[in-house]
Amino acid sequence: MHNYLQNLLPRLIQFSQSLEKKEMLVDQPWIYTGNYPDKQQFIFRRDGRLIQSVNGNVETGTWEYIAAAQSLLIQSSSINLLFNLAFFDKGVLLLKKDGSKETPWALANENIIPDLDVEKYLKKLVAAKQHLGWIQLDSGEEIEFENEYSTGFQQGSVVRMNGMAVPNGTYKTADNEFYFDVSDSKVNQLYIRNTYVTDRGDITIDSIPGLDPPLRKGMKVWSGQYPASNNRYVFKDDDTNAKYIDVREGTIHKVKYSLNEALIAFVLVLGILLLLCIIMAIINQVSDSNY
Repeated sequence: MHNYLQNLLPRLIQFSQSLEKKEMLVDQPWIYTGNYPDKQQFIFRRDGRLIQSVNGNVETGTWEYIAAAQSLLIQSSSINLLFNLAFFDKGVLLLKKDGSKETPWALANENIIPDLDVEKYLKKLVAAKQHLGWIQLDSGEEIEFENEYSTGFQQGSVVRMNGMAVPNGTYKTADNEFYFDVSDSKVNQLYIRNTYVTDRGDITIDSIPGLDPPLRKGMKVWSGQYPASNNRYVFKDDDTNAKYIDVREGTIHKVKYSLNEALIAFVLVLGILLLLCIIMAIINQVSDSNY
């Protein structure tokens, strides 16, 4: 079964159209997207005729909508099946064989979904209607998150996996862009892992995106896949304004930042100007008193 349908189908039902809206169904190129090696196309003609094409080889048959059962009867030399409607809109037709627990047939309207990516289309529909989003993990699994205010995936997002609670733990996105910690199906922390060159070798620090300055007390520090040992680590590269960090129990205990040369110059110039203003004020006061 298309695994994504197990999670999406219960939410799609409320957005489904009726097959009584035949204008969306008839004379459209409906492509079967299941586990079938050849392109299989169905065209439901307005007069009840069915055109079925497999890689250009055509056979004809009939189709009939049975309103009382919300069902579609399809008959040809190779098919004689009764389908129940699972979902229908202008882009996707999901049909379940009557009395069967098999995967719904997923047909895509090639005019609406040229790439035939039914999963992407349905997820976009659900995301827009129910304010949801999805994050692909490096494990190949997906985590669904609530996105009510269109703020994206962030700290505090409520998450689910296959419609179920997400086990507590640390997860990494498929593109390695960031990591996040989950507790009670909620994102506790979202961070990136940056590698720095120090006098004791390379270390990796879990940094929170957008922080300035980027390194803070309490951030986790790694040496390879293990927590960094208790030590002072002096930075050798220019990727951070920090001079060194002290690590205790695998976290930053203290950060020493290098003074910014431009800031020092600005402060010196400002101090000189202030001193000149004071001197000029004293001179003017002395001059006024002489008069």
